[in-house]
Amino acid sequence: FKEDCSDLNVLEATPEAEGLAYTFFERMEVAAKSKDGIMRDARAFALRATELVFRVAGVLTVFGKQDSIDLGLMRNGIALIAYSLETWRGAHGDRYEAEARADAFRLYEWLLHQPGAKATETGILRIGPRATRSQSRRDTALSLLLQANLAVNEGRTWKAKTE
Repeated sequence: FKEDCSDLNVLEATPEAEGLAYTFFERMEVAAKSKDGIMRDARAFALRATELVFRVAGVLTVFGKQDSIDLGLMRNGIALIAYSLETWRGAHGDRYEAEARADAFRLYEWLLHQPGAKATETGILRIGPRATRSQSRRDTALSLLLQANLAVNEGRTWKAKTE
């Protein structure tokens, strides 16, 4: 395996292709980092997407026997990576939502078996279902139970609804 690549040709992108890649990069930053961003569940992949776009566009350039990455090749690279991103988003977004619902269900079942069908927030962290022993996962599960009208908040104590 040769590690020295100094004798290989360097592919450069045209200014138009670079501009398109820059716009794509900015969109991915917002989609991955904003609170309601569509790519926040696949953040790690989204933040590397522009790098991957350049790699794909570079491969397309070499296979097309061209000297530089033009606008059309950059568009094709973006199209391929966008498809990948959508697949990642679907897989990871659904997984996180499913995990949150499963945590909420486990917490609800656990609450039902507590005296008076209730527990304090601290108690949930200490002795509740293992999945809800982190504050963020506990709070997400409690929020889902509240939205589903399966639990009520009584200050720092939560009670499972049984009717």
